Amino acid sequence: MPKTRVKFVHALSGAVLATLLFELSKKWLSFYVTNLATFEHIYGALSVIPLLFLWIYLIWVVLLTGAEFVYSLGAGKTALSSSTRRAGGLEALYAALSVLHVLDKARQSGRLADWKTFNRASAGLGADELRLVIDALRQAGVIHKTSEGAFAISSDLHTLTLYDLYTSLPPGLPGTGRDSVAGNGFEQVFSSVEKSFFQCLEQNLHQPVSALINSGPCQS
Repeated sequence: MPKTRVKFVHALSGAVLATLLFELSKKWLSFYVTNLATFEHIYGALSVIPLLFLWIYLIWVVLLTGAEFVYSLGAGKTALSSSTRRAGGLEALYAALSVLHVLDKARQSGRLADWKTFNRASAGLGADELRLVIDALRQAGVIHKTSEGAFAISSDLHTLTLYDLYTSLPPGLPGTGRDSVAGNGFEQVFSSVEKSFFQCLEQNLHQPVSALINSGPCQS
């Protein structure tokens, strides 16, 4: 079985589904053995062996179905707002700030943040996306993993700039929308940063496409 962190609500939903399927499997197997199975006529006293293998198969189908259901609940990506979708990679910065916010809150309370802490905080990311963001921050040296398996901030957040954090994130990193981090306390400040970002972007790109195309090398 793959090992990953899931939310308690998702795990509970998967457990309920697996329990229902397990009870249905017992009733179906009982009906099959009583009315349809011919194992005893073929194998005699050894008919219990194929029945045991069939039951093991059904149990694993139920178990894996429940696991897939739990994964599908946490794998859905958070819908991004229109402003975030055009943010040119700022959604990944949102996600990184959400992770750092959880770690900083844990530090202020005198404890370390583990996977359970991130699941409770719900940074607007699925388990796989959250793992990618944390790995990216670790590779950039912004955070580190402790000997206890928890996470802590390595960089000085008073000297680490948003530009440094933005440029340290790899391209293609999954992100989260502003709605997912609205309760983190930095929404107003980041809205101002985002506005300045787009003003600068618009100012530098405010020229017709033909001006750039026609300035290229002549083609025969």
